[in-house]
Amino acid sequence: MNSYNFSTAYDLGRLTMICMKVPLIREIVSTHKYVCHSLNTENPHEYRWENTNQMLKMPGYIGAKTGITESAGPCLAITYEDKEHSFVIILLNSKSMEERWREVPKLVEWAISRQQLQRSESNNFITNSGSLFGFSQQHNPDKVSTQVVSSKNHRENPIN
Repeated sequence: MNSYNFSTAYDLGRLTMICMKVPLIREIVSTHKYVCHSLNTENPHEYRWENTNQMLKMPGYIGAKTGITESAGPCLAITYEDKEHSFVIILLNSKSMEERWREVPKLVEWAISRQQLQRSESNNFITNSGSLFGFSQQHNPDKVSTQVVSSKNHRENPIN
């Protein structure tokens, strides 16, 4: 990656929100396993893919992208939907590859409680058009800081 090529959790969240509106992309990223066969009849071959996104095993989670880079650490872009909520969660620089699976449900719980608090404060119904929450951790041996950025630019620290 060059010094001019960077993205924020918010940028990735916006991209994820757009991609999840495309039915084919949504179907692909939520698929657990996929098998297909080569078109070459002389030397046929079977291809198998398995999604590494462990969140797909839990109700409400629809995939997007898992990954790891040297500069961003273990990452995850995922959507969560139930009857009342629709969230895009972007996790950057997680503590570990495995920790991602524990951090995301905490973020979803926080986002749901945050929306419920906003509803009770305003007495208005918040539409189910989706909210965007980006999560980024900066690891420092002395201090780990977390930040959530919502589509309304609220900045809070929901996970200790």
